[in-house]
Amino acid sequence: MKSLMISNIELEKFDEAFTLMKTNPEFEKLIHQPYAEWLEKNDRFEEAQKHFKLAKKPELSMRILEKLSKNCIIQQKFSDAGSFFFNLSIENLKLIKNMK
Repeated sequence: MKSLMISNIELEKFDEAFTLMKTNPEFEKLIHQPYAEWLEKNDRFEEAQKHFKLAKKPELSMRILEKLSKNCIIQQKFSDAGSFFFNLSIENLKLIKNMK
């Protein structure tokens, strides 16, 4: 069963992988990070952030906000950049709070 899950993830068949996870919750730790990476590659940043957090990788979630912020500055979309920097600061505060 685990090999089927890994195959689904490697082949980016995430619908099948999530269906398999519903009946085998122990596979949950295998799927979130690869799915988040796939979402990020496909410009689905908000969903990617959510799945990085579910994968217990908040630093990767914050990396997305950093990239989006920098891109907005390059494109001179300063209002959007401000929003991303605000969200980044909130995520940093949450991370610090969880470290205590």
